[in-house]
Amino acid sequence: MTSFYKGSVIFFTLFFVIGKFNASGQVSFTIKEADRFYENYHYTSAIPLYESWLKKHPHDIPVIEKLADSYSKVNDSGNEERLYKKLIDEKPADKNGLLKYASALAKNGKYEQSIQYFRLFSENGGDTRGVRYVEALGNLDRLYKDSSSIIVKPLIVNSRHDDFSPAFYKEGILFCSDRVSGKKATKTFDWNQSAYLDIYYLKDTTDVFNASEKSAEEHKQKKAFVAPATHSDHTYQTSNDTRTLGYLNRPAHNDSLQLDGIRVVKFSSAINTKYHEGPLVFFNGEDSLIFTRNNYYRSKYKTDDEGINKLKLFTATRAGETWSVKDFPYNSDSYSVGHPALSPDNKILFFASDMPGGKGGTDIWYCNWSPGGWSKPQNLSKVNTEGQEMFPFVDAQGNLYLASDGWGGLGGLDVFYARNSQHGFEVPRNVGYPINSSKDDFGLIVKDDGRTGYFSSGRNWNKTLDDIYYFNSKTVIVKSYFLKGIAKEDSTNVILPQTTITLLNEKEEQIAVVETGEDGSFSFSVEPNEKYHLKAEKDNYIPYAKSVSTDGIEPDKPTQVDAILSRKDLTPTSAPLAENKMSKVPDGTDLKKTPGDQHADTQKLLNVNPIYFDLGKSDIRPDAARELDKVVAVMMQNPEIKIELGSHTDARGSDAFNLSLSDRRAKASANYIISKGISSDRIYGKGYGELKLVNGCADNVKCSEAEHQLNRRTEFIVVSISDR
Repeated sequence: MTSFYKGSVIFFTLFFVIGKFNASGQVSFTIKEADRFYENYHYTSAIPLYESWLKKHPHDIPVIEKLADSYSKVNDSGNEERLYKKLIDEKPADKNGLLKYASALAKNGKYEQSIQYFRLFSENGGDTRGVRYVEALGNLDRLYKDSSSIIVKPLIVNSRHDDFSPAFYKEGILFCSDRVSGKKATKTFDWNQSAYLDIYYLKDTTDVFNASEKSAEEHKQKKAFVAPATHSDHTYQTSNDTRTLGYLNRPAHNDSLQLDGIRVVKFSSAINTKYHEGPLVFFNGEDSLIFTRNNYYRSKYKTDDEGINKLKLFTATRAGETWSVKDFPYNSDSYSVGHPALSPDNKILFFASDMPGGKGGTDIWYCNWSPGGWSKPQNLSKVNTEGQEMFPFVDAQGNLYLASDGWGGLGGLDVFYARNSQHGFEVPRNVGYPINSSKDDFGLIVKDDGRTGYFSSGRNWNKTLDDIYYFNSKTVIVKSYFLKGIAKEDSTNVILPQTTITLLNEKEEQIAVVETGEDGSFSFSVEPNEKYHLKAEKDNYIPYAKSVSTDGIEPDKPTQVDAILSRKDLTPTSAPLAENKMSKVPDGTDLKKTPGDQHADTQKLLNVNPIYFDLGKSDIRPDAARELDKVVAVMMQNPEIKIELGSHTDARGSDAFNLSLSDRRAKASANYIISKGISSDRIYGKGYGELKLVNGCADNVKCSEAEHQLNRRTEFIVVSISDR
């Protein structure tokens, strides 16, 4: 992105200084000339002058900074990387230089180096962008995991110039382009020396993918011709922000691109003017739209106090073939407002702006519609960063898409989505490769199916600048959150089909009910950072209940919660106490002669240790099975022994949940012993929840995981030793 307004325009050459050298080869310009070009945003004119200056003044830090920024503005990431590397060599702790160099490395796909410098940016007092990019680039597998399920194709109507920011219209799309559709480019601006942007209309998208890439490229070569270089002093030069008149220093290519009956035509002349027109959205049908344009209204061209022309939003309503254009009430000469998007009901307008009160760069703002008009803009703070957020779009489900270089991504602008939930928009998530690349990717729009649409990208910048791409995904782009599991029998892990699974919210209100199939599986769509209750019921089984939290859940990683049910006929039962009788354990110890009463600790009597469980689980671990096998061996040799299994939890979780969990642990322990041939009337299982902690790790006490583990246990008590 060269500006808040345009796509990634990256045309730089060094022949702009032709005519600026005298016969002796000495440079005839001064550094003031280069600075004047730079200050007026004429980056392509400033670049060669700064390059020449640095050959004689290689350590001039202000010039290095301006030249690096100029290359960044025209999206030449190769030279951008080179110059910012030179800058941090001169100023190793320069926070801005570290950020810019790290960003340039990412744009060039040098991710390992990029992580290093984003980390240095953070260590030198940088903002949250450093942390976000280190995390994103350190987990690239997340961004590539859906790559095989998404097809991306460039439209064959892309020109050699910038084509970007598509919008749905009738059977086709509208888009922005600075293509030259005549023989001459008489109006150009010197940011990157291209023509002005207009809105173009592709009437039918049916066949725009059928031609091969080769034939499309051949067409571009055939249709493109060089128009003579021309002055453009009769027009103001207005990209996003600009100060002065411009001068066209290079030939321009013509791109009419009328392919085999596929027509690309300019949209209404009432909307297109001699200045820039850009991203737009339709509302209330196809006869009303909101669009972006330079600060030019009713033939008046305006600037801020520094002479900089900004962007504005305008509404347009059509009556027949006539469009009436009105100024958006929150436009300003002092800041830019553009890139409109609307909620499905047309009652919320989203847009990008650098107005005061934002987080930095450009932010996403919104207004609410009422009969009195649009409300005062509010910052959508949850999706904004210290960087740039722009090009919003809202799909049929109310999910928000945006382009950002502040959230961690693959480099440049990446496309993100903020899922629309019952609590508002969630934190933006990167849509991943191949929609995103190391270059600028932005302006995504999605059809009602949530799987297909269009977007803009500068990934082919060395050939055709920004292009429009079509995408088709096997799954919806905005991923949902899921809780899934399998219904199983507690003691045997046998799959349980035809089990009724009910999901309830924290208030015990029913959300959904499913019945497991032959594989015993179930799945529910859930919201993140919520608390749920899961219940399972099946004939001849004890009902199962479990509390579930979705804190930290990821859309690509469903929370796994299995429903573990115990058979009613295997439920451990209590046995009456009886008088102690003579009995022996394997080492020959006489139980009757052992000190203690009939509730003697089994660990002392039988050399059996408590068994332990994983957090939130009642599964019998291998180490626990070894201890239970000792109990089985003793009970096999001493048929008069009856044992109580006392199961416990740590203090985390609610009292009710822990009581239920400890009960399941007691039953799991008892059922293991029963499965080895011990009669169920010899075992009594009881859950105590968190009532009998072995240490001080109570509620709100900070403890290590090892300390919590000591509380997640089952202990064995001899309750009866009697002869048959």
